[in-house]
Amino acid sequence: MLWAFTICRCSEAAWICHYPASIKIVAPDSFEELPTGEAGMILISGPQVMLGYLNDPTRQDDVIKELDEQRWFVTGDKGFIDEDGFLTLIAR
Repeated sequence: MLWAFTICRCSEAAWICHYPASIKIVAPDSFEELPTGEAGMILISGPQVMLGYLNDPTRQDDVIKELDEQRWFVTGDKGFIDEDGFLTLIAR
C-alpha cells in the first residue's frame, strides 16, 4: 500500500496528491493486494473518497469496497507501484 503524500506519476505528467490518501493495487477478481511492481486494479481510500451515489446503492456497491475495515474506491484503472513508491497508470 502507498501513502499518497508523495509525487505520483502518469506517463510524462506528475502531480502532488493534496489530501492524505492510501492507494493499493489489487487483483481485479479477488481484491487481494498484489506485490510491489505487479500491475492490477488501483484502489484509493481517504477522506476525499465519496460516500456513495445518491439514491443509487447498486451503483455504489460496484465502486465502493470495504476491505480491512477501510472504505476503498475502485478506480477502474490499471497500474502498479514501483520500488520507489511511485504509482504508474498503464490502462483504463
